[in-house]
Amino acid sequence: MSWLVMVPVTSGTRKRVWAGGRKGEDQEAAKKELIEFLKTMEGELGDKHLFGGETIGFVDVALVPITSWFYTFETFRNFGIEAEFPKFIAWYKRCLEKECGQVTA
Repeated sequence: MSWLVMVPVTSGTRKRVWAGGRKGEDQEAAKKELIEFLKTMEGELGDKHLFGGETIGFVDVALVPITSWFYTFETFRNFGIEAEFPKFIAWYKRCLEKECGQVTA
């Protein structure tokens, strides 16, 4: 599956993980989809510094926004992303260190 297709799918999945509190089965299915997505992304990342190698690329830029939900998932949905996907979290932290990933005032 193309990464360009997976990012919007992940956006919809992210919303289902959060809003699925009233629909337990859908929330669990969404969690499984997100886990599979993160497993795929960790596999694609491998030992590379960034998805683009040593420079930030389109995939890196497209994926960073979904990480803003990770704290919420861990806190309110008991979904431990950092412990399960250490390579993905390390990648995210490297992205934040890049000049283009930093927020400026």
